Amino acid sequence: NVTIQSTTGGSGTAGDINVDDTVTWSSNTLTLNAQNDININTAMMGSATAGLALEYGQANVEAGNTSGVKINAPVNLASTGSFSTQLGSDGGVNNYTIITGLGLAGSVTATDLQGMSGDLSGNYVLGTNIDAAATTGWNSGAGFTPVGNPTTDFAGSFNGLGHSISDLYINTIFTPSSGDSGYVGLFGMTDASSQILNVGLLNNSVTGIGNSYYVGALVGRNTGLIQNSYASGNVRGATHVGGLVGNNQGTIEKSYSAGAVTGGNRLGGLVGINAGGNVTDSYSSSSVTTYAYQNIYGGLIGQNS
Repeated sequence: NVTIQSTTGGSGTAGDINVDDTVTWSSNTLTLNAQNDININTAMMGSATAGLALEYGQANVEAGNTSGVKINAPVNLASTGSFSTQLGSDGGVNNYTIITGLGLAGSVTATDLQGMSGDLSGNYVLGTNIDAAATTGWNSGAGFTPVGNPTTDFAGSFNGLGHSISDLYINTIFTPSSGDSGYVGLFGMTDASSQILNVGLLNNSVTGIGNSYYVGALVGRNTGLIQNSYASGNVRGATHVGGLVGNNQGTIEKSYSAGAVTGGNRLGGLVGINAGGNVTDSYSSSSVTTYAYQNIYGGLIGQNS
């Protein structure tokens, strides 16, 4: 077990810990204890029972602490390892479940990607890239079941640790008689307390057609924080449709979308409708196509309130 402390560095530093070369370990816990930020700039290769503890902002208490962890390279961990964070000298320790597998259709184990539906207030990290191609054959062609919905939204924390989820497939059809209105994406709906960080979706196919509101590759309807995340692929829906988020009432920072967005009304390359939320330092290179006669759409945001 090894602890690296920024207080032992040379004078005149900012109190940061910078990981600038590959770190490889397979057992015990590596603790990074920084007075300010932790910047992971090169891959960290944990395996077997390797653990990682990130303690940042230790020069101050948790309240009002603006220190952070910047993931600029993947952090690889096995599901048999451990991961935790602590903000501030008096902050509580947050322990995370390490996800390394897709799971099966209908999973509620809270130990795999689909299984997050079994604990919507849990803390999760990706320990590796996830291949979600198998979702094309799930649920009689409907694919992956979004994590979180209007009845019980996702109120936890999900940190991709610089990893990606590829070939995610969702193909949900809603009818007026079904009484449902969508909430389609990797996450269907998120709570104001939720965090989705440092994750990418590659070559996704996310569709919510018929009587479907709130369709986005990453989140159908977001009220929490999305940071340093992206999506590429195809997104299609009726209204409130975005390449990353369908309806945003929360915060989106340092994120982008690329691919194709198709819908009827209120659709945008990044966000379908920004309903009182904040979008900063973000962009889209997605193509946007509407099939409706009367419509509101935009390259970045379809409608901004």
